[in-house]
Amino acid sequence: MMNKEIIVKADINDVEEITSLTKISKAFWGYDEEQIKKWEKDHTMTKDYIIEVV
Repeated sequence: MMNKEIIVKADINDVEEITSLTKISKAFWGYDEEQIKKWEKDHTMTKDYIIEVV
């Protein structure tokens, strides 16, 4: 049996998990910790952003 992933809308309580996933994803693609830290402001999810776009 195949596992099926389910995509759901982000919730304001998901900001830390989304931010963490973003950093893990960048590291997976080979970006080093120094570069990821440079992007930290742009790649940090906020409750206000979710409220605005979801």
